[in-house]
Amino acid sequence: MQLVAEIGASHNNKLNNVFRLMTETTEADAFKIQTWSKDSMAIPGYKAGQGPWSQWDLQALYRKARLPWSWHSEIFEYAKELEKIVFSSPFDHKSVDFLERLDCPAYKIASFEVVDLPLVTYAAQTGKPIILSTGQVQPDELKQVIEAISKYNNNIMLLHCVSQYPTNLEQANVGGMLDLRKYGYPVGISDHSKGDTVPIVATALGASMIEKHIGLNMKGPDGAFSRSPSSFNAMARKVRDACKAMLNNPKEPDTDLRRSLYFTQDLPEGTVLTTQHLKTARPNKGLSPLLLHQVLGLTLTRNVIQDHPLLTEHLPSVGNSTQHDIIKPSMQHQGG
Repeated sequence: MQLVAEIGASHNNKLNNVFRLMTETTEADAFKIQTWSKDSMAIPGYKAGQGPWSQWDLQALYRKARLPWSWHSEIFEYAKELEKIVFSSPFDHKSVDFLERLDCPAYKIASFEVVDLPLVTYAAQTGKPIILSTGQVQPDELKQVIEAISKYNNNIMLLHCVSQYPTNLEQANVGGMLDLRKYGYPVGISDHSKGDTVPIVATALGASMIEKHIGLNMKGPDGAFSRSPSSFNAMARKVRDACKAMLNNPKEPDTDLRRSLYFTQDLPEGTVLTTQHLKTARPNKGLSPLLLHQVLGLTLTRNVIQDHPLLTEHLPSVGNSTQHDIIKPSMQHQGG
């Protein structure tokens, strides 16, 4: 499980805000930024019609939200000091070229860019891992995109995403993450909901990555769906607890409180065992009660006393075999 803190536009045009977010979000495994060239995101004069950016002129919005390229190298260096990973979402070819010079370790393709095959394949040709958010792509489109990427690069992760900012729980459709498994790649979730419910449910469903936006004062373009560093850290601890609870431990710990077979009375050597001679009781020191019908009718090879556990050495040899061989070893007492 990888927990990714998305810085996005939460820098509010101050590099020190980026450093604070990275310093204070201690539970993040990685940080993600966004990289685009000036005015490469939208045509002039178009205004968003809904969501937290409603009525913003998109070019003005993206100029405000843009992470200056002059900050990138410092951010990558600071991540090294923190021993954390930082990677980016590129939005044009120039951004990919720029990030390659910084040795960006992976590329996240945002939901609205997934159908931009020239951009996606250009990033794929770097050979770096490609992480796709799938909030704005149909299944047939996603199949086409994956086929295009896989010609150059098969290191792909698919993130379920709902492009609603913020996302209500009724819209989250976390089970949609499971539908992505049919493509044969690791899956996770890029989450824009509030609270911890969606990340924990995604963890229970086997997410390999959870991405959440972070911010300091929640007043920037991404503020409506961002977590403070302390809130992200608290969420991360809950997610990791959920991961622990899902560990595939093969069996319960051995315990003496399981029942096993005991003698009900003193018995001499040569006694043919019947149900009257045996009982079940704690602690677990003898043969399992599941073997009762296998030992009935067998003859004791030695004297036994009341309340002593029935053990395989109390049973006779049969030809060249012993009763150890007749009673499956996996069902014999294993010591506790």
